[in-house]
Amino acid sequence: MSRFTKVQKIIMGCIVAIVLLGFIIRTLAISSTSIAYDAFTMLRYGLIEQPLRTAQSWLEDFSSLWAVKEENDALKMQLAQQMQLEADLEEAIRKNAEYETMLELGESVPYEKIYANVLVRDQELWNNEITISKGAHDGIQKDMAVMSNTGVIGKISETGEFTSKVKLLTSQDHLNNVSVKINLDGDAVSEGVLERYDAEEGLFIIHLFDDTSDIQKDMKVVTSGKGGVYPSGLLIGTVNSVQSLKNQIGKSVYVVPSATFQSFDVVMVINQGGS
Repeated sequence: MSRFTKVQKIIMGCIVAIVLLGFIIRTLAISSTSIAYDAFTMLRYGLIEQPLRTAQSWLEDFSSLWAVKEENDALKMQLAQQMQLEADLEEAIRKNAEYETMLELGESVPYEKIYANVLVRDQELWNNEITISKGAHDGIQKDMAVMSNTGVIGKISETGEFTSKVKLLTSQDHLNNVSVKINLDGDAVSEGVLERYDAEEGLFIIHLFDDTSDIQKDMKVVTSGKGGVYPSGLLIGTVNSVQSLKNQIGKSVYVVPSATFQSFDVVMVINQGGS
């Protein structure tokens, strides 16, 4: 005989079914909540958190790049300043050497010397004239001889109160006649005049008044002092070559200038009236 009646079995089956159904419903509810939570979390991450993190990372990278750029700019500025300081130092050393040479040269000139800086040298008038930093206020007068640290370069052509213009021996107006002489053996000399400058050859052309003197290469050519402008004995250059003249007395002598006309910053003006 069965322990449970038919009715009891049905009731027990219903209870078990209800318990299983409740468990299933609870499980599904938990799963749905988890799925909804995961979906919301991914949506929040994709739309809010990830863009914010990306923007933050981009800003940090940009800030780092900007800092590197500023550092590079600072290093470039320091390098440029260092290069400029080196250039200034080299220029100061060069000018100092030029001044020292000029002072040594001045010791051999028995006249009053007025030292000046070159202020202007126009490219169009490069071989014709310069402007210097001394004028009538400093005792500069027209026709005073002017030297660089390597030799005679010209004469004062115009004076202002505080500046003057110097007409260079390389001027192409052919009005630069300078009385010169070449010392020969013993006390003998051969005299002549500096007529012009040959810009293509870079040589002075001197006309000697006699054709009997034996002029040799590398002989020194100096001012004779007879022109009234340049004192005697100032170095003009050295003989390069000699050419006899046809149908006239004398010789043409080609002379290498002692002065470096392409580069000088300091000049010495000679006042023959002062000792």
